[in-house]
Amino acid sequence: RDVDGWRVIEAKSGKRDKPEYIDDLAYTVAVLQAAGLRVAAAELALVNAEWRVDNAAEALVRLEVSERVLARAAEFGPLLEHVYATVSADAAPPEVLMAACKGCEFRGDRCFAEGPAHPVFELPNIRATRVDEWIAEGITRIPQVPESEKLSPIQRLHRRAVISGGLVADQDALARLGEVREPAGYLDFETLSLALP
Repeated sequence: RDVDGWRVIEAKSGKRDKPEYIDDLAYTVAVLQAAGLRVAAAELALVNAEWRVDNAAEALVRLEVSERVLARAAEFGPLLEHVYATVSADAAPPEVLMAACKGCEFRGDRCFAEGPAHPVFELPNIRATRVDEWIAEGITRIPQVPESEKLSPIQRLHRRAVISGGLVADQDALARLGEVREPAGYLDFETLSLALP
């Protein structure tokens, strides 16, 4: 709490300011304002790339973003009544398939329980914008993705497996395994990315 209102500080695991961080913080600010709190300032607390165990740098750095967040919150404000009505309604809103459904905890349980089977967002590493373009064109399932579509080799393999309804093997890659002579050794590299360096 500041003298002239509340300072909202949101911690993020990133090192740089991103538009989605501003939107996330702005939505929180809009909700607080709708609840009657005066928000005077907004900050992001981000991971400090200069922090190390053996130096005096702070692990998090605070970035002042009040002007952008308050402007964005003003845009979100008029939408809150609709959001509240939707969330507090007795029945769920109509299902609308989109890229965001991929990670939704309700998909398959309370939403889209009847499908579609193999939605287009199941393709590995597919961009959300491309998924939403396909859906707008009426392409909702992987078998509907045209053969001519530019896909990565892994995406093509995945598409082939879905269409065939079974396992698909890369016979050329398997044939090369026949060239390996015993004893054989390999290195298995694992990576782990920590929030703090």
